[in-house]
Amino acid sequence: MSNSDLNVTTMERSPISLTNSRIRVKKGDNWLIPGRKGSGKTTFGKLLTNQLLKLYPTSRLYVLDIKLRDFNSYPGIYQGDDVPPELGNNDRVQVWQPVVLDPENIERWLYRIRHDPPAILQIDELLALCYGRRDTSQEFTRITKLGRALPISTIAQTQELVDIPRGALSQPDHIARFRLKHRYGFYYNHAESDGQPIYYDSAQTFLGLQKERKF
Repeated sequence: MSNSDLNVTTMERSPISLTNSRIRVKKGDNWLIPGRKGSGKTTFGKLLTNQLLKLYPTSRLYVLDIKLRDFNSYPGIYQGDDVPPELGNNDRVQVWQPVVLDPENIERWLYRIRHDPPAILQIDELLALCYGRRDTSQEFTRITKLGRALPISTIAQTQELVDIPRGALSQPDHIARFRLKHRYGFYYNHAESDGQPIYYDSAQTFLGLQKERKF
């Protein structure tokens, strides 16, 4: 079966991969990925994004990369503090790497994304959307609340679970919680599940991908 056979409509729930039918996703799902630095969040987030783009090839990918390093191999990098220019008709990826985080510019960028579905929005650190005490991104909260209706999926990585946008905590459909003692391993649960979280030893296992062999 080819990747095109995996394409689904907005309202369908589809297996995350051909080899893992247990995890099922929809366009517009929200993913929350908490964990300490170096625990494997970014690796998981990037592999997850690649898999979602295979499922939803018409979606554009927007990434906020405040670490300025983890997405340097991606196309569409924009380095600057001003709001990036709009994507052209044939452009599919935009990676914004601002040095100075200006709340007004971030909100303008997120507003533009909200009006450009279908899309996948990846935030490499949710604290970038915390602008001050009890002041967090309203646009991100709107996107997480309206995600499936738009549809826009979000993948939000964070080292902290305090002072982050409310939508990140109240709206996730999927949670992958990383622990340093299980490097690259994580506990997954779906928001609608009453069962115990399921442990996966790697993103590759979760997504049904082959691990790279080390020599």
